[in-house]
Amino acid sequence: MEHTTCLQNVLNACLPDMAFLPAVVGFFRKQQRDEAAQLLERVGLADKIEEPVKNLSGGQKQRVAIARALMRHPAILLADEPVASLDPVTGYQILELLRDIRETEGLTVLMNSHNLEFSLEFSERLIGLNNGRVVFDDRVEAVTEEVLEKVYVRV
Repeated sequence: MEHTTCLQNVLNACLPDMAFLPAVVGFFRKQQRDEAAQLLERVGLADKIEEPVKNLSGGQKQRVAIARALMRHPAILLADEPVASLDPVTGYQILELLRDIRETEGLTVLMNSHNLEFSLEFSERLIGLNNGRVVFDDRVEAVTEEVLEKVYVRV
């Protein structure tokens, strides 16, 4: 999908709901095109609508992926290690964007991450696992050294 434009990439989220022929030829309604453009603007890529995804930085590609996910109108946004391959500054910006989406649109964001610092800063609630078992499930404010030891020390 890296050879498509940012707009086309976001529009591809509509494909599962389209009839066969329009999906094959890439015929999207004006309303869909307008919404995709608005979502690209929402994630800070209004100037990249016609840019091929392959030309974008890692953070910009992550923003396109977020816009594409939002195009599906989800109740929950699943973010699987959303900043793992990004530099710390760009990762921070992506997490700020996800927090803003959560706060302004009331969307639940479920993120898994190995970055404790970012998890503590950007999450309201944490679930800590150790050996596949839940050893912590509470608000971020309840995290203590004892909790971290339960999560990170091999049992």
